[in-house]
Amino acid sequence: ILYRILLTPVTTPRESLYIETGMMDIEHLIEVKQILAQNRLERTKNKLLDNVLKSNRPNCWNDRVNKTREKYTEVDTRILQKEEAKRLINHEVKIKQRTSMIEISQKPNKPKKKVQYLIEGLEDTSDLGMKFYLKKMGRLDASILFKARNRMLDIKNNFRGKFPNLVCRGCGASNETQEQVLQECIGIHNNNNTKLGKESLFSLTEASVCKEVARRLRFIMQKLNQGSSRNELHNIGNPGEASPSLGM
Repeated sequence: ILYRILLTPVTTPRESLYIETGMMDIEHLIEVKQILAQNRLERTKNKLLDNVLKSNRPNCWNDRVNKTREKYTEVDTRILQKEEAKRLINHEVKIKQRTSMIEISQKPNKPKKKVQYLIEGLEDTSDLGMKFYLKKMGRLDASILFKARNRMLDIKNNFRGKFPNLVCRGCGASNETQEQVLQECIGIHNNNNTKLGKESLFSLTEASVCKEVARRLRFIMQKLNQGSSRNELHNIGNPGEASPSLGM
C-alpha cells in the first residue's frame, strides 16, 4: 500500500518506507498488539482469563508475550495505565525497529546503499515520526521528494539494470548519477538556480521549501527525459527565471 500511496517502485527498500513514514512494519505491529492485549486482559476480572495469564507452562501464550515485552523494555507495562503503557511500548518498539533497519542496511556482505544514502542525509536519526514533507505536502510533491531522498528517481545509476549504459541523457558527457543530474549536468543546468544539493533534500522543514525543491526536481527530471536542454518545457516553468531561495 505504501508503494502505491507514494507512487514509488516496488523495489524501494522497505527500510526507507518505514524510516520516512515513522510507521511500524507488520511484524513489530503484531508484537505491540500482543503486549497491549495482555495489558487489557490483566485488567479484566475473569477466572478463565486468570488461569491463562497465571499459567507457568513453558511457551504458553502469556510466557511468549512476556518474553516479547522484555525484548523492548524492562518495565512491566501491565502495572501502567492504558495510555502510558501504549506510549511506552510504541516508542520502544519503534526505536528497536529503527536500530534493526539501520544495522541491516550496513551489513558488509550486502549493504543497502539507498538506505544508507537516506540515513546519511538525516540530521536526526532518532526522530521516529513521519517526516514533515509527508505530512504537509500533496501526494505528487511528497512522492518526488521521497524518491529523491531515497535515490529512487528514474536516473540510470539508481536503476542500473533498466538501462543499457550509464551515459547521461542530459549532456551525453558523463555518467548519469543522481548527484550529477541534480547538480552538475551541463545539459540541464544553465545556472545555479536550477541545481539541488543533497542538503536541500534533507532540509525540508518548511512547506515553501518543500514545494520549491519538488518543483526543481520535476523540472530537472523533465529536462533529463527530454534528452536536451534546448527542448521547450510546458506547464512547469524554468526555475532559473524566477526561483525562490531555498534558504541554504
